[in-house]
Amino acid sequence: MGRALSVLSPYWKYRFLGVLLCLLAFNVILVLIWEDSSFDQYAHPKYAGLVVALMLLFNHIAFYLTNKGWQSHVMKTVVVIWLVLGVAYIHWVSKVQIARMTANVDGGLGGFDYVLRSVAGFITP
Repeated sequence: MGRALSVLSPYWKYRFLGVLLCLLAFNVILVLIWEDSSFDQYAHPKYAGLVVALMLLFNHIAFYLTNKGWQSHVMKTVVVIWLVLGVAYIHWVSKVQIARMTANVDGGLGGFDYVLRSVAGFITP
C-alpha cells in the first residue's frame, strides 16, 4: 500500500517541514489580523489554528528530524506536553463554542436549530 519511511525520499521530511512552517506562518498572520480587530475571543477562537499547527510541527520535528540522543528525548517530551495542553485548549474552545450556539440568539433560535437555519439561509437563494 505505502512505502516504508526509510524508502521515501530523504528530502520529504524537509519539504513537509516547509509546508508546516508555511501553515504556522499563515496562522500567525491570522492571529495578528484578529488582534487588531474587534472580534471576541469566544466568538472566534483565534489561537486554535496556531495550537494545531504547533502540534503538527513539534510532532514532525520529534519523529522525523531528531532520531537519536537527548534531542530526541527532549522533543518527544515537548510533544507530549504540547499535545496535552493543545487538546485541553481545543476542548475548552469547543465547549465555549457549543455554549454560545445553545444560547438564544436572533429571535430565540438556539442550538443546532440555529445552525441548521443559518446554513439553509446560505444555501437557498
